[in-house]
Amino acid sequence: MAGVSARRPWAAIGGRAWHTAGVPWLVSDTRVLASADVADDRRARRRGLLHRDSLEGALVLRPCRWVHTIGMRFPIDVAYLDDDGVVVKTIHMSRHRVGIPVWRARVVIEAEAGAFGRWGLHVGDVVEVRDDDVADRPRHDAHPDTGPDARPDAGPDTGPDARPDTGDAPSELDAG
Repeated sequence: MAGVSARRPWAAIGGRAWHTAGVPWLVSDTRVLASADVADDRRARRRGLLHRDSLEGALVLRPCRWVHTIGMRFPIDVAYLDDDGVVVKTIHMSRHRVGIPVWRARVVIEAEAGAFGRWGLHVGDVVEVRDDDVADRPRHDAHPDTGPDARPDAGPDTGPDARPDTGDAPSELDAG
């Protein structure tokens, strides 16, 4: 298919998604909120939503603490997330406005105005950006004794990060 981006295989069929490989999703608890474009380099964050007439899904800017809508063609909803993915603030921004930095924020999610209301997204919700192959990878915060590769007999000292007890150094229990 000439002219079809490998990142956007649905471009050739009128913009309708027919394939989800490599498409990130916004997920809160067990709810899929929307598909997402991720801007995680300086150039992509700088471009943001400029020169777009609309947005299906959301744009995730990381790292990011503030946004503006100068030069944008439509109003947006903005969610600021902290290091843990917790929504610390949401706002509606009209066109041609400059936002105030949210110092606790590390990630910003932008969507067309009204999207957060439709999604039921509120302050305090935890939002993750997931690829469709996340289920095949261990979570970075999963404990080694409870993750998908855990052994039934694995105790706190037998996980993949455990150090062998050589008996050379005193343990924490010996101190005191």
